[in-house]
Amino acid sequence: MHVRQLAKRSAFYIERTGFRFFSRCIKQIFQKADEGESPCPTVRRLIDNRLHETEQRFQDTLRLRARMHAVAENWGDKPDKKPSGNVICHLIDEFTKTPE
Repeated sequence: MHVRQLAKRSAFYIERTGFRFFSRCIKQIFQKADEGESPCPTVRRLIDNRLHETEQRFQDTLRLRARMHAVAENWGDKPDKKPSGNVICHLIDEFTKTPE
C-alpha cells in the first residue's frame, strides 16, 4: 500500500479513535512513515502529551465545579438585591471578595 493511501486510511482511524490529533501531529506521524520509520513512538509521545494536557484541564474543571457548587449553595438563601452604587449584582460582588 502506498504511504499516501495509508495516510488517508490512518487519518480515518485516528479520527475514529476520538483523539483528534492536530494536523501538525498527523504530519509528524506521516513524516516518520514516509521516512520508513515506525511512527509508534511519535504516537505514544503525542498521546502522553495530550493525556497530560487533558488531565490538567480535567483537574481545573473539577476545581471550578467544586467552587460553583459551594457558591450555588451559599447563594441559595441570599436575598435578591437591587443594584446600588458600583455594585450591579451583590452576589457576584460578594463572591469576588471571597478568597478561593
